Amino acid sequence: MLKKYFATAVFFFAMLFQLQGFAAETITTGLSQVKAALARVALINDDCWAFTMRGAGANGEDFVSSRDPRRGSDNLWQLTQSFGDEPEQTRQEKFRHSRMRDEQALISEAIDWQSVVFIEQQGGELSYGFVPVARDDEERSLVEHLQGRVVIDAASGQLIRIQWLAKRPFQPRFGIKITDFYLNVDYQQIGHLLFPDQTSIEIKGVALMVKKIDKSITTQHQKFVNTCVDSDQGS
Repeated sequence: MLKKYFATAVFFFAMLFQLQGFAAETITTGLSQVKAALARVALINDDCWAFTMRGAGANGEDFVSSRDPRRGSDNLWQLTQSFGDEPEQTRQEKFRHSRMRDEQALISEAIDWQSVVFIEQQGGELSYGFVPVARDDEERSLVEHLQGRVVIDAASGQLIRIQWLAKRPFQPRFGIKITDFYLNVDYQQIGHLLFPDQTSIEIKGVALMVKKIDKSITTQHQKFVNTCVDSDQGS
């Protein structure tokens, strides 16, 4: 149950890749700024982009995975290094299934655009809050307890990071209490586009009143290649 819950959290990280299909009308100045910032992010889950993800967990939960459209749809994602005791084929099948589901994730469907509101300015950063939206009941048990934040550079309007944070301790399922939830994606500029740079996920709590939950994984995104033009976009 806990592994399934953590996979749901990882889904929200995947949604930060797909930035399209925004609402047609600009409701507020803040909403316009957020949309403009997100519009510069590369759609790296389209038919062109290949890249590598390297993850490191606090408890040795390391993995290396890659996405490459040139391998065809059946082998679009590959897990080249991972933790766990499951047989290699089982891990590969589970990984591919979860990643292909995430291919359909759209950030535009995960934000209540009517809820976007200015929060604060600190130094050269502008922060906007939003209410996350779930796509099914399983995700709703997590999302309804979270608040989202988009951080933009005040001078350039460039997206710096997107975050999902727990508003307070909550119970997403019977027997599980989450005290801390933090999901952060930092962005990097390569050429004229923005790409995910580093993703951090932290979940703390307790299961069945006695088992400690302490999960954290930091993922680096590397070696972006636009296979449609065969050009290396960065390492």
